[in-house]
Amino acid sequence: MNYIQNNKKVKIENNQQSPEIAIPFSAACRICRNSMADVCVEDCAVYKDFKFFETKKEINPMNLPRFTMKEYEELPGKIKGEFLAFYLIKIMELLYVPER
Repeated sequence: MNYIQNNKKVKIENNQQSPEIAIPFSAACRICRNSMADVCVEDCAVYKDFKFFETKKEINPMNLPRFTMKEYEELPGKIKGEFLAFYLIKIMELLYVPER
């Protein structure tokens, strides 16, 4: 599923009403372990404060999702550093092979 920019809304179709929910930034959502959970949709994505942002530690470095420069630029300044640090650490894990 492709995630769209946070300031866009997605309507959930119900029988009687269609409430709007906020969708998190796509680049951060793919590596956050709380993505699309209640705290994400009801708090982080709405207020864009990323206070519940936690990286998925179990992601294999070979399976890191790609992101574009546009997606990176859409991230707020607060999360950019943590986002890049996570990718750098995962890439270093891939490059470092301990001797046995």
